[in-house]
Amino acid sequence: MEDYSRRRGARGTYRARVEVGTLILRRKVIQDFANLFCQRFVDLPSGYDLASLAHYGSGEYRLDILNGRTSFKGLPIPKFQTCDEYKDWMFVQMGKHHIARDGIVAASLNVVAKIDMIRAWPSYGHTFASAHFSLGCESEIKTDERSYLGKMAGKREWGFNWYYERLYGDFPTSWLAPNDGRQAQPEIRNRR
Repeated sequence: MEDYSRRRGARGTYRARVEVGTLILRRKVIQDFANLFCQRFVDLPSGYDLASLAHYGSGEYRLDILNGRTSFKGLPIPKFQTCDEYKDWMFVQMGKHHIARDGIVAASLNVVAKIDMIRAWPSYGHTFASAHFSLGCESEIKTDERSYLGKMAGKREWGFNWYYERLYGDFPTSWLAPNDGRQAQPEIRNRR
């Protein structure tokens, strides 16, 4: 049997295959990050982020993941908790896959949010709040070689009362349901 490792150029060919394989793996991992940024924000958002979305209202949000900045309709607002969580998670995952941090130039998440049916109601000595969130997310991770894009949209109703009270205090009075949050029940009569 012939020993191919001793042939001239065999080592260089193997090294080239490993470098190409590593580059392909790096691209797949970073593309997965871009997809997961959107998926997690739509499917499992932070309660603090939901409270901030309800507080600021419908519109376009931009989260700069690497620099920890958030803007709403182009104006800076306090950063969303997601910025730190995504950055920390991404760097841990990059370490597991042996991807250098300095290869990431920028990471951002753009969210177009429509918030409807915001309401708050008292029950059992507490005030509860919820809203219907329609979220359209686009993420972009720029590296030294290319950009990776992710996109996802979804609609859900979420509660956020505990987080809102920690961030902003009392709920706006316009959110409070009339009659202590109880709807008048229609009278039911037996018909004979």
